Amino acid sequence: MVTGFLAVIEDLDFLKKNVEPWEEVETKWRNTFDARRRLIDVDQTRRPAKLSNSDLKSAIRAEKAEKIAAYFEDFKPLQQPCGFMLVSELRHK
Repeated sequence: MVTGFLAVIEDLDFLKKNVEPWEEVETKWRNTFDARRRLIDVDQTRRPAKLSNSDLKSAIRAEKAEKIAAYFEDFKPLQQPCGFMLVSELRHK
């Protein structure tokens, strides 16, 4: 059995390629919460200093939208009819 960082990497890989068995998807989804959340976090410190506040907010929103779209594309279980259950679970953390 693989533990720690390698287990998370393997679980992420599983979630990108598999949609069943659903019980395993749910377990791996919970196990990778922190890693997946980091995939959609936006690093606000890497912005040009000369952007106005409204331009900065627009840039952050655009980057976040791109990351979320890629997230839904990458994780196949989210494309399943019951994928909403995984997203709903995120909201309760």
